[in-house]
Amino acid sequence: MSINQVFQILLARIWVTIITVLIGVSVCALVVSILPEKYTATSSVILEVGDQDPVTGMAQNTARTYIQTQVNLVKSARVANKVVDRLELTRSPYFLSEYNSLNDPGIDLKGWIGKQLQENLGVWVVGGSEIIEISYTATSPTLAATVSNAFSEAYLLVDLELRVDPAKRNAQWFAAQLNKLRQNLTEAQNSLNDYQKQVGIVSMTTESQSESQSIINIESRAAAARAEASEARSMVQQFAAFLDSGGSSDSLPSFMTNPEISSLQQELGKVDAAIATLSGRVGENHPQYKAVVARRDQVTKQLAEEIEKFGLSLKARVQIAEAKSASLEDELDIEKDRMLQEKAQLDRLEAMEREVEIRKAEYDNAFRRAGTLRLEGDRAQTGVSIIEEATPPTEASFPQKRLSIAIAFAACLVLGVSISFLLEMIDRRVRSEADLILYADLKVLASIAKGPKKRNFFSFRRTAKSKNTTASTNEHQLSKSAAE
Repeated sequence: MSINQVFQILLARIWVTIITVLIGVSVCALVVSILPEKYTATSSVILEVGDQDPVTGMAQNTARTYIQTQVNLVKSARVANKVVDRLELTRSPYFLSEYNSLNDPGIDLKGWIGKQLQENLGVWVVGGSEIIEISYTATSPTLAATVSNAFSEAYLLVDLELRVDPAKRNAQWFAAQLNKLRQNLTEAQNSLNDYQKQVGIVSMTTESQSESQSIINIESRAAAARAEASEARSMVQQFAAFLDSGGSSDSLPSFMTNPEISSLQQELGKVDAAIATLSGRVGENHPQYKAVVARRDQVTKQLAEEIEKFGLSLKARVQIAEAKSASLEDELDIEKDRMLQEKAQLDRLEAMEREVEIRKAEYDNAFRRAGTLRLEGDRAQTGVSIIEEATPPTEASFPQKRLSIAIAFAACLVLGVSISFLLEMIDRRVRSEADLILYADLKVLASIAKGPKKRNFFSFRRTAKSKNTTASTNEHQLSKSAAE
């Protein structure tokens, strides 16, 4: 079907389309005028999506998750119930009458009104920004603006409560824990102080160093005493060997450096020299010689006595050295036992000091956390701000008369055209030469033009001339068709 045929069909049934459009637009205008008008007011809030919490310094959620959470929060029943409380809608005659018509006392009035508000609430994010628009639709422009602003304010309050209330509860819990932790710390410190007074230890480091130095000194003295005793025993052994060899004064051990012995040795040497001198001049019975010999015997006796005394002193020296060594060994053992006992005390003292440090660390951490929670609980700001309050709209958002009539006009126009084509399909008519050729498979021999409604002399002459021309043309076409 060509465009010309479509145009001819529409032109032939133009009144069908016109009537359809008129009826549809009239019905739409009537319905639009009957429907109650509704008004939509919109308020806007902006979210502060930061990387860190201003109080705790901890990283927050991603922006997309945070914004979607806030949108769901605006739509929540908690915000709706707060709007009901702020506007005192439980006293509204309209809602009370609607609620009473339910005849179901089990339904909560506030919750039911909140659900009614949620049905007319619209919340969405503006593009990819951090702005949330909150709209409310009502039959009154003032009511729509009031409820929209109430939702914005209630959302801010609920958001602040969700941030502050948990912090306050945690702060109260930490306050109770702080008292307990403070008591534990005080008990641990008192136990440490009492034990320090009991054992007489103030500083573990000082006491440990003092005890170590004392043991080192005793061990050094004990080692010196053992060496002295060993040396004394060696002298006694050498002295015994000296006595066993005859105890000649000429072969005294080197350690026998007693002044008396040395003096007697020198005197004995002089006497021996005098005897040697006299033996060449006088006889043995000479009084002078006998006197010198008697002197030698006396010196020899004195030297023997001194040597004996020296031996006794060596034995006494050994006994003294051994006694001193034994005493120092006993003192060392006692000091070691005392050190082991004090080490146990120091270990207990260290454990008590460590417990005090742990209690103090627990208390300090809890104190800092409680301070942070108090700051969170005391803050009166949230990460949401109202950037635009709703104002009463001047035009209704429903129904939109112009748009509705325009849509009705377009729809009825399409419907009228469709009906025209449907009627054409039911009652098909030949409206052009192309229809005969296409649908009847006939060749057009002649076409008669539609005559004018009013005729005059000039139009008659033109019509006659046109008929003659058309007749001659038809005769020519008939003859040609016959020839074929």
